[in-house]
Amino acid sequence: MIKISPKELIDEVPDIQSVALPDNWFRTIDYDITIFKSLYNWMIKEGAVPKEFATQLHNMTYVGEVTYKKLLDAESKRIKKKYNLKEDALKKAVFRLDTGSGPISDIYNCRISGNCILVIPDASRSKLFSVVIKIFERENDKAISKIKNKAAGENFYQWLISQIERPDIIGAFAKEVKLDKEFPRDAEYCESIESYLGVHCHFLDAVEEAWIEYVSQYPQRVNPYAWCNECNQKINVEVAQIAICEEYGGVRVLCDSCVPKVSHRSLFCETPLFQITQEQLQNFTESHGLEGYEIASFIERLKIWGVFPLNETGFIYFIQSEDTRKIKIGYSVNPTDRVKTLQTGHSCPLRLLKIIPGDMKFERALHRKFFKFRVQGEWFEPHPDIIEYISKV
Repeated sequence: MIKISPKELIDEVPDIQSVALPDNWFRTIDYDITIFKSLYNWMIKEGAVPKEFATQLHNMTYVGEVTYKKLLDAESKRIKKKYNLKEDALKKAVFRLDTGSGPISDIYNCRISGNCILVIPDASRSKLFSVVIKIFERENDKAISKIKNKAAGENFYQWLISQIERPDIIGAFAKEVKLDKEFPRDAEYCESIESYLGVHCHFLDAVEEAWIEYVSQYPQRVNPYAWCNECNQKINVEVAQIAICEEYGGVRVLCDSCVPKVSHRSLFCETPLFQITQEQLQNFTESHGLEGYEIASFIERLKIWGVFPLNETGFIYFIQSEDTRKIKIGYSVNPTDRVKTLQTGHSCPLRLLKIIPGDMKFERALHRKFFKFRVQGEWFEPHPDIIEYISKV
């Protein structure tokens, strides 16, 4: 049976009243009347509910499963002592009394959990019903999700094997993996699989593509993490540092232990990894001469780690320098702020030509499309082909 918490009822249902029994209440009950009558009398006497509720309290009182069991146990002891009934006769007597005057322990087959007594007036019944419907829908969604997860497997390996019939690179990779008896089937991180395959494996691109598709379908299966490029170990996102190695210019992620080892030959970002945005990352990496494809590759890795959202919407922007006439083709979540940031690093005015919806893959496709006109990084010559594309897009 589906359970509902008292807190959820109290938060959602208006005019609900919560009643707390004293610790010694069960030791002071009157054995000449039913346990439920004792409960209702006590509630009225103590002013826990208005007196006008007296005749209908058994229809308005809701109890959690723990309280319900205590009440039935106490009623069983009372009947046994007063009428000397045993076994089946005792059970039948308790059942008859419970169904006639007992408080409500479930709402439309939804069991109330915990140790609680709630009084819900008739005027709040419609809201109570809508709350229960919402809980049923939520539990139904959970059940469907569980079925889907089971069908696709419980981890990346099982999900991958379920893709074996696909006519693309992920399907080809799945066929290869199925034949590999040594493949790390319990791997929880993309890097574990990449490390197993080795840098020369022709399926590395497929690993990344498959992993992104897997976590986009089941984001709850991957908690945000990071990977230290120095010691090659998984690390907590909150202690990860971003650095650019001066030797070869690549962007790296480092753990606390590895920072001292490379601090003499690296430039560190002031913003820690778990707080950085795409805009801040692009500003930091571009200011140290990284190419657009290097930044895009690193952002893709942060998406795999769950640091950046997988399906974050963004824009492709086209900016032109009014001095050199060169055009920058870039990607940003907030292109207007991006222009302002870029302007601070340029002495001549920059003009925003156009913004269109797109992601980093689209940006890289445009860079490949116009690679003949590339000047440096994301800056291109103002060739007629680019101008025409911007005007028509």
